[in-house]
Amino acid sequence: MPRSSSLVPTRPRPHTAGCPRRALLPLCFANNLSFNTLRNPTLSNTAANVIASAVKPDTLRCQQWAVTEFTTWADDMGLKPDEVFPATEAILVEFTTSFCSHLTGGTVKAKISALHTWHLSLGFPWKGGDLLCCTLTSIEHQAPTSSQHPKRPTITHDMMCSLHVVFSSSN
Repeated sequence: MPRSSSLVPTRPRPHTAGCPRRALLPLCFANNLSFNTLRNPTLSNTAANVIASAVKPDTLRCQQWAVTEFTTWADDMGLKPDEVFPATEAILVEFTTSFCSHLTGGTVKAKISALHTWHLSLGFPWKGGDLLCCTLTSIEHQAPTSSQHPKRPTITHDMMCSLHVVFSSSN
């Protein structure tokens, strides 16, 4: 569990174009091989390349960014690499709740999906379960007001009749 009682979401550290991913990780994570790759070290190069080609480069970049964001959050919370990898469900829930009321549920789910892929691609078990699912659902319900749009007016029978008249007379 995080050592800090504050669940204030941390914003990702600025990305520097052309900067290696290793340089973006907090120092204690950058020196750990598991955090510098999305490749299972037990796989041959051929198998790793086949698996890597299953993901589009843009998707891979987004996944790597989510891993970097997770490790930055863990470092800010005072966690060590061996405490967050493989991540327990409690750690995943804490990370997820740090986005509550700041991001939409879909965005947070994408981050968790990237962490899931990262774990599986390195051959580690995924420990996200029912509690994580409940947390994601709750975050979806607490989306920021800026992401919510007013409902559109209901389409009425009169509207459909008007459209029918316009389109049938245009021939």
